[in-house]
Amino acid sequence: MARPRKDAIKTPTKERILTAAEAQFGQHGYTSASLADIAEQAGIRRASLLYHFKSKEVLYRAVQEALFDDLATALAPSFLPHAPFAERLMGMTQAYIDFLDERPAFAAIVVRDLIDDRGAMRARILGFLDPLITTVEQWVASEGTGIVRPGLDLRAALLMISSNALLRQATGPLGSSLWGDSGQSIALSQKLFFGDSAT
Repeated sequence: MARPRKDAIKTPTKERILTAAEAQFGQHGYTSASLADIAEQAGIRRASLLYHFKSKEVLYRAVQEALFDDLATALAPSFLPHAPFAERLMGMTQAYIDFLDERPAFAAIVVRDLIDDRGAMRARILGFLDPLITTVEQWVASEGTGIVRPGLDLRAALLMISSNALLRQATGPLGSSLWGDSGQSIALSQKLFFGDSAT
């Protein structure tokens, strides 16, 4: 086992474990990721990892929770009335895309969990995703009245935009070939919510 890097000591152990686990789970998936590799990447022994997280499952749940908490934090400023609604909705779309770019493991983890149903995995992902989508949907319905394109199924539009960006990120380099650059998600959001009108 490698000794911890000097700069790693400045970061709390639990945070280092979560960062390493996020990378390993994102790259290898739950089944193939090993606690030994996560511990090594965090600069600790496996026994120390298990002191903080008693099992691989507990660690995985902690990674999921941290990712969704951080996503909610990234989207939160758009809810504040600091700019016109359309600008804030486009800002939220951009914040989501930026989050996916900064935390690529998020897309890989969510897509795998939606496809590979290990026990209650889909239910757990639904437990994270549904409240987030519902919150955004209610916000758009409340503040977007008279601004958002009439008759639009808000939930379907939100899921289309979010899954489009999610799959683009999850496919890695192939994403740009299939979907184009991330600006396509912004353009899609603009078109779905506002038609041809300018934000």
